[in-house]
Amino acid sequence: MRTAIVPGLEDLDPLAFTHRAHRMGGALGVDLCLQRDDLLPVPFAGNKWIKLAGIVESAEGGAVYVTNGGIHSNHCKATALWAAHHGHRCHLVLHGERGGDRELSLDILRRAGATFDIVPPTEIAETIAAAVDRAHADGREAVVIPGGGHSPEGILAYSEYARPVLREVVPDVVVHASGTGGTQAGILHATDQLSLTKTRVIGISVARPAERGRRVVVDALRGVGAVGAGVDFRDEHMGMGYGIPTPEAVESVRWAAQYGLMLDTTYTGKAFAGLQEMIRTGEIERGSTVLFWHTGGGYLAALGGPTAAHEGEPRGAIA
Repeated sequence: MRTAIVPGLEDLDPLAFTHRAHRMGGALGVDLCLQRDDLLPVPFAGNKWIKLAGIVESAEGGAVYVTNGGIHSNHCKATALWAAHHGHRCHLVLHGERGGDRELSLDILRRAGATFDIVPPTEIAETIAAAVDRAHADGREAVVIPGGGHSPEGILAYSEYARPVLREVVPDVVVHASGTGGTQAGILHATDQLSLTKTRVIGISVARPAERGRRVVVDALRGVGAVGAGVDFRDEHMGMGYGIPTPEAVESVRWAAQYGLMLDTTYTGKAFAGLQEMIRTGEIERGSTVLFWHTGGGYLAALGGPTAAHEGEPRGAIA
C-alpha cells in the first residue's frame, strides 16, 4: 500500500520500512518487527517529516518557518530540511548546552540554511514571538509550527502512515520513544481506526513525567475525535531528562548495534531499554509479536552522538 501524504515522496510505501528482525528477536525471545522510520528517504529527520506533511499547508515562497526543540531535536532538523526543500526560510528556537556532539546537530541545521537562537526553556515563547515579529518586519509570512510537530494535523498524518504497518504486522505490543506525544497519539489513533483492540501501545518517555505525558497524549487523541482511554506512557527510563543518556540506554545502543540496528541515547535507546526490561520481567511474554517503532535519531550514534551516561545533570526540557 502506498501513500501520498508526504509531498515529494508520493511513492512512499510504509511497509518498505517494516522489517522482521529474526536474529535479534530470537535473542530476545519474541517475534520482533522493526518499523524503521530512521530509514525514511529524508536524512536526519526520522518520522517528523511525515508529521510536517500534515501540519504545513502551502505558504508563499520565502515564508519563515519558526519552531522550537532541543539541539538534538529530530523535529527541528526536519523543519529545517522541509523549509529548504520548499524554498522557505527557517528559524529555530533551541534549548540545551552547546559543545561536543551537539555541534554536529547545529552543523546540520546550518547546512540546511536555518538560523537559530539557543535559549533557556523559560525564554522559548518570547524568543519565538520575537522571531515572528522579525519576519513580519521583513515583509515575510511567519509559519509557527508546534514543537515536536505535536498538532491534530500531524497526528492524523502519522495515523495514516501507521495504518498499513499495523494492519500487516498485527502486533501484540508496540513500543516506541514518546516525547511530545504525537507519535503515540498517531499510533493509538491508527489502532483505533483498525479496531486492533488487543494491541498494546507503550510509549517510553524521553523527557516528561508519566502523569503529564499521559495527559498530553489523552488530550491529543481527544483533539482528533478519539476517546483517549488506556494510554500507556512510562517514565521509568527517562533518567535525568531529555538528551541525557542513562546507563541502560547506553547498553541498549551497544547491544542493538551488534545486530545491525543503530539507536541513540536521546530517543530510541531509552525506548529499547524499556522493551528489553519488559521482556526480562515477563510483562511482555516470550513468543509475543512485538513491533519496535524506530522513530529516528540513529544519526546521533552514526555521527558520534552521546554514548556515555551522565550523572548529576539537570533535567532537560523536551524537544
